[in-house]
Amino acid sequence: MLLLVITNICTSCLKKTQSEHQLDFQNGFTSSTIIEIFLDEILDVISMTESRQILIDYATYDLNDNGLNDLVVCVRSPLHSGSLGDSMYILENSGEDHYEEIGRFKLQMYSQTESEKPVILVSSEKMNSFYSIIINQIDSQTILVYLGGEYIVVD
Repeated sequence: MLLLVITNICTSCLKKTQSEHQLDFQNGFTSSTIIEIFLDEILDVISMTESRQILIDYATYDLNDNGLNDLVVCVRSPLHSGSLGDSMYILENSGEDHYEEIGRFKLQMYSQTESEKPVILVSSEKMNSFYSIIINQIDSQTILVYLGGEYIVVD
C-alpha cells in the first residue's frame, strides 16, 4: 500500500515537472568503458546468434549529484530484445569508473528503425537523492524512481 501511495505521488509530481533534461545517447562501441562493461553480452550475441548484431546506446548523467556521471544504457539484440521491448540498464558510478547496476528493464524504446535513438528524460524531481527518469516509449510513457537501492517502474 505504501508503494501505491508513493507511486501516485511521484507520478502526479513528474507529470507537472517543467524542467527535464533529455539524455544525449551515443554509440556504445565508441566508449571503451561501455565495451568493457558489456563485453560478455557482446560476445554472447556474436557466438549465440545468427545475426550477430547488437546495438548499444548510452548516455551519461549525474543521477544523484555526487559529481560522478552515471550511465543509462540501452541494448538491442536478439538476446536483449523481445515482445516486452529492449534492455535498459542504469549503472551508478561509485568512483574510479566502477559501475554498479541499480536498474534493469525491458522497455519499448526503439522504433523499427535502428537510426532512432531512445527518448529518455531526467526529471528535476528527486526521490531518495536520485533524479527520476522518464522514458517516452513507442506508445506510452514510463516513469522510474529510485527506491530501496534501485530504480523501479511507477506507472
